[in-house]
Amino acid sequence: MDYHQYITRIQLKGHGLSSYQTKVVTRNIVAIDKENKTNIYLLPDAIASIKAYLAKPKITEKTRQSLVAVLPKLIQQLNNITPLIFDNGTDPELSKLSKKLFMQVTKTEQSLIKARAQVATVQGKYKKSIINLQIACGLGNTSKSDREIY
Repeated sequence: MDYHQYITRIQLKGHGLSSYQTKVVTRNIVAIDKENKTNIYLLPDAIASIKAYLAKPKITEKTRQSLVAVLPKLIQQLNNITPLIFDNGTDPELSKLSKKLFMQVTKTEQSLIKARAQVATVQGKYKKSIINLQIACGLGNTSKSDREIY
């Protein structure tokens, strides 16, 4: 799967949205695929849906803050690298090395995007367990609202 173009509700939760917020964001967009029982959405559609939801005047400040915080993460996840033409340079060796470097950077970026998507998936699935573990070990800054929810 091409991780930089797709997102699931679990990943949205992993990025910091609540279950309700993920449902609202994905309510009006069409799932393009289904993997096991998980709907898969196009990332640009999810970004557009969040922007449209933010345009509504009657959303709470906490919801607005959550959506605004998630938006840059999702935009960063998009693959915005434009291929360049390296064959027109004056030095053929430099053109060859530039193209090789560009391909490596692109490959590294793809790997990072895939890893971020997997982290968001794990955080979305196991957020409750992670917070309970942090509380039990006395680690991290868990807010009162996190402890009340779980």
